[in-house]
Amino acid sequence: MDYEFLLGFAPRIFDVVHRDRSFWERWNFRLERERTRFFTFSYVYDGRGTLERNGQAWQLEAGSMFQIGAGERMRVQTSSEDTLKFYSVHYRYGDLQWDGLKADWNEAEKPLPLPDVWTEREHSFLGETFGALYADWNSKRIGYEWQVKSGFLQLVKSMMEGQSKSLSLEQEPMESIVQKAVEYMLTHYGRTLTREELAEHVSLSPGYFSVIFKQYTGLTPIQYLTRIRLDHAKRLLRGSRLPIREVAEQAGFSDSFYFTRIFGRETGISPRDYRNG
Repeated sequence: MDYEFLLGFAPRIFDVVHRDRSFWERWNFRLERERTRFFTFSYVYDGRGTLERNGQAWQLEAGSMFQIGAGERMRVQTSSEDTLKFYSVHYRYGDLQWDGLKADWNEAEKPLPLPDVWTEREHSFLGETFGALYADWNSKRIGYEWQVKSGFLQLVKSMMEGQSKSLSLEQEPMESIVQKAVEYMLTHYGRTLTREELAEHVSLSPGYFSVIFKQYTGLTPIQYLTRIRLDHAKRLLRGSRLPIREVAEQAGFSDSFYFTRIFGRETGISPRDYRNG
């Protein structure tokens, strides 16, 4: 693990892109650059294709990670039958070193000290991580560039450590963050709650918070909140004679019709049948 590299690693993110089927249809399933402007760090989550860089070629598939250097000639091709889908972070970076009195910054000429192409066998978390980076970048909320940069730094550290099963957060801090969010849900589920408010409560970006929460619980924050609300509704249905509309309202559902639909989807029966069962 090259901690010395990470200590001086100073990236500047220029874009986070998502190459899906609609993108490839516009480009006739072929993307080619005579000379790339940025470094590219990419994750393939579906489909198949080929990458050509400076005369070398690699096969890409779900779980593939690949890098492209700045100033390189490259080509990525796929097909309409099994279209390649991936996320990419476009960036430049330099090496920042201190001699005790002043900083010395040198712009990098090569990609990260990782393989050109490799495969992550356990890669479901990568889709969530890159998806969160993409969502944060395109949100253009205040501080979005810092949030994406922070997430990218964590991702690079994780890849350099070879940790394909988790983000760089340790289990105990992750549990603490999730527990704090759950306690907030339990206190405030009776009113409107958004992912953004929950993320703000634990001092994380909404995208990154969602990744951590789902990684630990298996559910998105809103799915977990819905479970809490449904559990409270069940207690009210069995322990009171409140009308269905009031049960829905006290459980945090603003619309009784929506409550009935969600309740039926999750339990297989209507609120009325549950009460009478």
